[in-house]
Amino acid sequence: MPPAPPWPIGARVLFRFALAYVVLYILPFPLDLALGERASKPWDVLVQWAGHHVPGLPAPIPFEETGSGDRTWDYVRILCAATLAAAAAAVWSLLALRRPSGHPRLLEWLRVLVRFYLGTMMIAYGSFKLVPSQFPAMPLDKLLQRYGESSPMGLLWNFMGHSPAYQSFTGAAEALAGALLLFRRTTLPGALLSVAVLAHVVLLNFCFDVPVKQFSCHLLAMALFLLLPDLRRLADVLLLHRAVPAAQPQPLFPGRRWRVAARVLASAVLVLSFGGFLTISYVAYTDHGRGAPRSPLRGVWSVEEFLMDEAARPPLLTDADRWSHVTFDGPRFVVIRDMKDRRHFYSVRHDEAARTLTLAGRSETGPELALSYERPDSATLLITGDVNGHPLRARLRRRDESDFLLTSRGFRWVNESPDNR
Repeated sequence: MPPAPPWPIGARVLFRFALAYVVLYILPFPLDLALGERASKPWDVLVQWAGHHVPGLPAPIPFEETGSGDRTWDYVRILCAATLAAAAAAVWSLLALRRPSGHPRLLEWLRVLVRFYLGTMMIAYGSFKLVPSQFPAMPLDKLLQRYGESSPMGLLWNFMGHSPAYQSFTGAAEALAGALLLFRRTTLPGALLSVAVLAHVVLLNFCFDVPVKQFSCHLLAMALFLLLPDLRRLADVLLLHRAVPAAQPQPLFPGRRWRVAARVLASAVLVLSFGGFLTISYVAYTDHGRGAPRSPLRGVWSVEEFLMDEAARPPLLTDADRWSHVTFDGPRFVVIRDMKDRRHFYSVRHDEAARTLTLAGRSETGPELALSYERPDSATLLITGDVNGHPLRARLRRRDESDFLLTSRGFRWVNESPDNR
């Protein structure tokens, strides 16, 4: 086989930067799969150092996990990775001035690294949707929330969580793309499907202000990178209707045993990824998702009568101390809305045998609400107790979920007119 032609100097420098950046960006993968947050400690040290030495950056930089992937910490980490990658590419290029050849072998190994990282991430996100845990069912309290009070991200989460079937469908597409990427022969269809899925994800993240923008953009860039070698052939087939010869990729390993071992490793990664992430998703699904236990008092309860200090409190919209609704959903939390329609979140300890409720606010120093209740019938709840030293009595009426169009409309084959409200 003739030797590969030399690469232009710009291509060599760009590749060296890309290789260093990708390796740094995905670190501590795959160690983080086993060690969790501990594997990111070196990044914490480097990011905090940058915060103290780079002008314009806050010091210290908050690094608490909040569920956001677009924190200051995340962007400073990207800055550090890009800076280190540029330095590595510069030193590498200076040391290799007398060797102008390219790096075709390293390029193939970079593709392997990107395939396995991207494939694992796609399987992870796909698993969290196949068992619908990424987007939980909409909490009952959201049925009382005004439409305009939703954040863009909350609107998207409620949309996805409303239909577990649609969520599982999108998860199947992500998981299938990830599985195809793990094997060299199916990299092309895996990259095509990944680009389609991730382009949609990136658009949703930007349009609904979901704080995973930089991460999803990196995943999309990786999928496009895997697609690059086949773009010319795809254009010939799909756009120009030309016949193209079959691809002839060079083997990564010289012997058959090594190639068999590589297939076994890819299969093991596939099985372990699906098994591990589906298990995590199922635990989340049964802990706080659709499969989680429900409160025995589950429902949206309207407060019909409210007495404090033995004085009846009429339902005036200016009365911030009077309750308007109490919502029980899961067994651990309760939401109380006041007459100004402000939500108050409490954790709850429910003793069903003693018929008592102990509510604790989000503030650790706040007082607990010790309440007792009776249920004369399934639709009535009588609550008595003490709130900040004031005796309280209230009668609540359970609202039927069929009162809410979102939960009662359902699916219909025949629609004489659109019901678009």
